[in-house]
Amino acid sequence: MKKRNWFISGIILFAIIALASIFIYDNNFSSESQILEMISQNRDDVIYYCKVNNLEPRVYISIIYGELHSNFNFFDGFDDVRAEFGFDPSAGFGQMRVSTFMWLEENFADGKIITKSRNKNEVVRKILNDKTNIAYTTFYIKLISEKLLSIDGKPPTVKQLGSHYSLGIDHGKRKINKDFTSPVGINAEKFYYSSNLIDIYPRDL
Repeated sequence: MKKRNWFISGIILFAIIALASIFIYDNNFSSESQILEMISQNRDDVIYYCKVNNLEPRVYISIIYGELHSNFNFFDGFDDVRAEFGFDPSAGFGQMRVSTFMWLEENFADGKIITKSRNKNEVVRKILNDKTNIAYTTFYIKLISEKLLSIDGKPPTVKQLGSHYSLGIDHGKRKINKDFTSPVGINAEKFYYSSNLIDIYPRDL
């Protein structure tokens, strides 16, 4: 009887893994078009908050593209729920960690772009709102740009910005290595110099 139960459990587990694999494959297969559609739909907010933060819109969406293309998969689709249950996933339009969102509010609240939340539930609501998420992530990339610029006086490349966006700069006094490169930065640079959405987000040449 026990052997039979183990056998049935094994079949069920195999079926679950197989179905999950199919879902993951389907998600990755269609992720390119999904990402492009998402960053197209949010053009107005991207343009507005990039202007506020003196950031080139194509640089910003290239970094977001790099983040989504490199790190987002089927299981990340549950990150919104995980955030609501108190975990610290990367969530929302720009895939920003809840802890980074809170770090920005603790250190850079200005009552306009970055505003103090009353509680954790409000933080989660804001991070899952595309407009607020774009406001915070554009501001965060501006901070990253300023930190990298301060190292040697040279404006950072898209690859450097994307790489440090994925790594994060809200880690206390850890030294920032401008030579650090990640898949997010590499894919961000590829997108920036591609023709994808070039009519919506032209390069500032």
